[in-house]
Amino acid sequence: MLGAMQSPGSSLHGVVPDCADTYLQQLQEIKAAKTDASDSPLFLLKTKENHAFYVNVETGEWTWEEPLEYGGAGGSRQLTREEIQRGVLEVTATYDRERLFRSNEPLVVLIQAVVRGYQARKRFAERRRLINIQLPAVVRIQAQWRGYAQRRAYSDRLAYLQAHPAEALKIQSAVRMWLAKRDYNRQLTYYRDHTREAIRVQTWWRSALARQDYWAFTHQENPPLNVVRKFVHLLENSERDYTEELELQRLKEQVVTVIRSNQKLDQDLNMMDIKIGLLVKNRLTLQDVVAHGRKLKNHNEIKKQVLAGTGKGIKSLSKESRELLEAYQHLFYHLQTNPNYLAKLIFEMPQSRTTKFMESVILTLYNYAGNQREECLLNKLFKTALEQEIRGCVSTPSDIVTGSPMVIQMVVAFNRRDRGLSSLRDPLNPLVTTIINDKNLSLNTNPIEVYKQWVNQLETKTGQASGV
Repeated sequence: MLGAMQSPGSSLHGVVPDCADTYLQQLQEIKAAKTDASDSPLFLLKTKENHAFYVNVETGEWTWEEPLEYGGAGGSRQLTREEIQRGVLEVTATYDRERLFRSNEPLVVLIQAVVRGYQARKRFAERRRLINIQLPAVVRIQAQWRGYAQRRAYSDRLAYLQAHPAEALKIQSAVRMWLAKRDYNRQLTYYRDHTREAIRVQTWWRSALARQDYWAFTHQENPPLNVVRKFVHLLENSERDYTEELELQRLKEQVVTVIRSNQKLDQDLNMMDIKIGLLVKNRLTLQDVVAHGRKLKNHNEIKKQVLAGTGKGIKSLSKESRELLEAYQHLFYHLQTNPNYLAKLIFEMPQSRTTKFMESVILTLYNYAGNQREECLLNKLFKTALEQEIRGCVSTPSDIVTGSPMVIQMVVAFNRRDRGLSSLRDPLNPLVTTIINDKNLSLNTNPIEVYKQWVNQLETKTGQASGV
């Protein structure tokens, strides 16, 4: 078909070989568009002088007159040269225009970009001008819409959380735990990475404080007590201080020994009274009473020796005895500073022997609370024992009132001694004296006496007899 179209006899111009397929498609569309024409092989042609004649494309015959088998006004479906030329020109023009666009594609793109940019800027300027004019209304609409959206989101979120409290608490706990672990790990990592710097800063700070305290200790006339405590070891100990310390220690030992001797002597005197009573009733021989009297005499001699200080002391002990004494010292120190052992031992003893156990072991171990340290340690023992008794023996608060707590009895027995009475007398004496000296305070709890006193006061104020 392309060769026929390019032949000189066809009289077709503008035929491009690259558009052969497009020519065929265009001619098929033109032929399909002729819906009113017939399928007759005859079709109408005209000369240069505009004279019509009819040609049969199948036989090649032609005639000036219209044949009977001609399709009439609709004509034939066969394409004329003009129709073919028109179709070729349309396809060629499209092809040439496409080639022109391809050759000038950068320029076309640039022109399109400029035009589109101008149009976009124009639309933006118009939109901006409109927004500037309607800015208060826009802001109000946006505020209303955002407020509505926020309130709706808050209400939905609140309803969801109220419907899932357990899950929310679990998530919060997990998140808080993760945050706490993260902060702790960061802080721990920071400390580990800066251990040397921290030690250096701490050392510098402590040395600065030490230098400041030492300057105050050496230059101030009356340095603070805490500064003196830090440097008391630097003070020179004279022979007098050493002698007084030994004398104080010896007197403490004598006091403890005399207390023990007095307790033993008191028990022996009670036993002597019992034996004298039995002797009077002829239930005991005189030899037993005499033997008990000798025992009391021996106690008195020992007491005099202690008071006179005739004992040889620690210097007379052997090496094994000194090691044994040192072991006992460590044992007693451990028992004093850790009250759990003695607190458990108290409840293992029978209740009938607690008083004797306290006098013979506990008070002796704590030196009868002879100083503040031993008194503090003894109070810690009472505290620990009371806690264990409450945990193990008390189920309700009324058990403390109705029962007989062992530790409370021990505390009461200890405070009934002279030292306990003095420790209670110092804080309670001002309060009791104030109550006693208050003339307007009545401690009478008899309801009849209270009633009579009230009636007297009422009649005194009113000056009339009371009718009650």
